[in-house]
Amino acid sequence: MARIGLYRTIAEISPRTLLPSYTNPYAAKSSRIDFAIALQPSGLLRQSFPYLEPVDNAMSRSWNVTAFAPITEMPLTVLIETKKKGADTQTAEYQVGIWALAHFTRIRHLLNGNGNQNVELLPLPLLVGDGGRWEWSIATPEAGGGIVSYTVVHYVL
Repeated sequence: MARIGLYRTIAEISPRTLLPSYTNPYAAKSSRIDFAIALQPSGLLRQSFPYLEPVDNAMSRSWNVTAFAPITEMPLTVLIETKKKGADTQTAEYQVGIWALAHFTRIRHLLNGNGNQNVELLPLPLLVGDGGRWEWSIATPEAGGGIVSYTVVHYVL
């Protein structure tokens, strides 16, 4: 049975080819997220890891959009970005959005490599915290490669 865990990521998107191709003033700052909830795989999922195609011919294998060792073997299930109260929350929203887009690109790459290009991708939860204010969103992939994000809940502590 698989379990989940919360991880401090301090990871950048790698390789950079997974970043959106359009120019965005937030892209340089947006290559990191603070935390992620990841699946700790067991059984068949764990056994399949050695057979993954490396990310863009990188030396390491990863389910994710990063070669950050602590989370390469654990598929991400929730992306979390935090900011200090009063900080620029738009930057945080861009950060989780860019990670979500890179995440869907990586999953499509893995599926296409195995002849499963017609598989519908699951939505990805996004959590942005600004001091005591939290926003929960759901990112869903678009057919053309973009994402749509729906804000679900605003919560203030």
